[in-house]
Amino acid sequence: MNAKVRKHWLTEIKMRAELVLLNESPYVVDGFAVALNEGIGSVAQCPMQWLRTRLGLTASEERMVWLLIAHAQDAEVRQLLRSINTEKVTEPTMATILAVGYGSDEGALAQGWQELDDDSRLMRFGLVERADGGDANVPEYQRTYKASRRAIGLAMGDAGLPRAVVSPMRLVHAIDANATLGIADATRAMVTNWVAQNVRDRAAMHGQIVGEPTTPVVADAVIRAVGYDANGLSQASAAAMALPNESVAVLFINGKIGTGKRSLALHALAQTERAALLVDAASLATDEKNLRTQLREIVRESLLQDAVIVVRNVEAMRCSNGMALVEAELLATLQTYALAPAMIVTSSALTRLPWHGAITACEMGELSSAALERVWQIALPGATFEDARFLVDNYPLAPALIRQAGAAIHRNATDASITIDKVRAGIRSVVDDRLAGLARRIETTQTWEDCVLADEAYDAVVGLLARVRERRQVYEQWGFARKVGRGLGIAALLSGPPGTGKTMVAGLIARELGLDLYQVDASKISSKWIGETEANLAKLFDAAEAGHAILLFDEADTIFGKRTEVKSSNDRHANSEVNYLLQRLESFRGVVLLTTNHENAMDAAFARRLSTHIRFALPEVTERAALWQACLPADAPCAQGIDTAHLAERFAMSGGYIRNAVLRAAFLAAHEKAPIAMAHLVRGGQQEYASMGKVVMG
Repeated sequence: MNAKVRKHWLTEIKMRAELVLLNESPYVVDGFAVALNEGIGSVAQCPMQWLRTRLGLTASEERMVWLLIAHAQDAEVRQLLRSINTEKVTEPTMATILAVGYGSDEGALAQGWQELDDDSRLMRFGLVERADGGDANVPEYQRTYKASRRAIGLAMGDAGLPRAVVSPMRLVHAIDANATLGIADATRAMVTNWVAQNVRDRAAMHGQIVGEPTTPVVADAVIRAVGYDANGLSQASAAAMALPNESVAVLFINGKIGTGKRSLALHALAQTERAALLVDAASLATDEKNLRTQLREIVRESLLQDAVIVVRNVEAMRCSNGMALVEAELLATLQTYALAPAMIVTSSALTRLPWHGAITACEMGELSSAALERVWQIALPGATFEDARFLVDNYPLAPALIRQAGAAIHRNATDASITIDKVRAGIRSVVDDRLAGLARRIETTQTWEDCVLADEAYDAVVGLLARVRERRQVYEQWGFARKVGRGLGIAALLSGPPGTGKTMVAGLIARELGLDLYQVDASKISSKWIGETEANLAKLFDAAEAGHAILLFDEADTIFGKRTEVKSSNDRHANSEVNYLLQRLESFRGVVLLTTNHENAMDAAFARRLSTHIRFALPEVTERAALWQACLPADAPCAQGIDTAHLAERFAMSGGYIRNAVLRAAFLAAHEKAPIAMAHLVRGGQQEYASMGKVVMG
């Protein structure tokens, strides 16, 4: 800041305080106007001009901010104001501020009361704060005030976003055009046209309220140049009063994760040379008090930076009253103080803001395989057309995840070659991050040689693999997607007694397809709070679909259980969760595998939504013999005379229990420093039988 301008402001504040101490009217000449008139400063050298014009402050509001900044920055001012205080407090009281800042005129005092109100512009935008903690029970004459850290920083020229709110928002000026690659032309045109029509420059709408005067020669010219008329009303406020009652224009872009919603909004804004204040709703406060403060700060920063607010992940707002506060604090404040700007909201769920004005909705469509091929080619420079087609067929990720995976691949690559293992590792790093806390990735070490299936179950597995591998041809090239409409994903139920290999087969299916299998943690999904289980499920399905990961619900009957007759609010809550699962399962375009030991406990409505149902029966004698043999590793030392047929006849167990019995035998043999023999296997089988609660014979 120009030192002379600061000196003049301090001089004025001191003169005003001294006059009050002498029981005289405070000095009435605007010190900043005098500073300009004397040619010692310019708007560009005084950040307060930028602050005033952006927020449309009145002359008295600006003077109040300066008074409190002077109190914080200058010891002599502090001493003077404490001398005026009638209360024994350190910070200036309401009475002191009114006396020094507004004088004794009744009209000025009334304006001062309004401008220090808890809901005033200075308080709402966090330029002035209560120094007494803000307790509503504190009598008004005892209330004390101080300049906020943000106000002091702005006055000193710190125009960047305050560190305290960097987490939920950041300023974005431009975006790579490739980020919108593949988005349908009609969708792109709609958003671009909406931005062009609704995101108007405030200076162009309401006169030149930002900028420095060109010829500050006489006092009247200076006052007009800095933005005030003879009544002390800022040009911004006067322009706002002259405006029709115009509501905030809101564009709601809905679409699945990674389809380019945020990128499209930022790209459209960049075409108008407007910055975006990008707000991540998932990072906003979870309690109402702090969320209210954050929303007000967001509005303030959007005005200071002349940026359009873009809220992403609005469905992830964790405050129970969050959506109502968006209307009360964010949208309503924009309409009151921001001269009716626009706001853009993106969401992966069909969420509607509780806003009574008009909302323009834009739905992101599904990308074609050709568009995804192009995205893969840009993400992996050097990839051929055949490479891109292979990746789309096997890893049809959302565009944003393709770009992230490509960046991870190049970041971790030790050489220029791109292999399928590097691609899988890059995809895995992206999907792991999105599913963290909801599901864990399962590594499958077994092979099909370790699995013994009945012919019917084997045929069902082959059919399931075909549905995954050939869905592009069937749905896109043959046109079945238009006929089917919904339910283009794949949901398979694997049911049967414990130990029959359901989870192992799920892992083998994922391995055969070259995809990662994520086991859902039901304890992290379910919540006693109404609506939170559905929110967790939405996040789970969205992330899995965008990352083309296979979800595994083990013991699915605990989540997909039958709906019950509603006799209490708990029943209604549980049924609503099942209803939501039915809807998401039908709209999900990925692969979901469900395992259960209690097929009859599953809600009947799930049957229609299943792509296939693979039943695992207890193995017959010949199958059990093959399982005993398959559970013995090739590297394990085995004695002669092992009779797997005899073991199969003697122990009627499923594959999981046979595996446990063989493992017991191996430890017995290792303890005896001997190879695995028939006696060890019999003892292992007997011990497993006993653990199952069965009678051990012989």
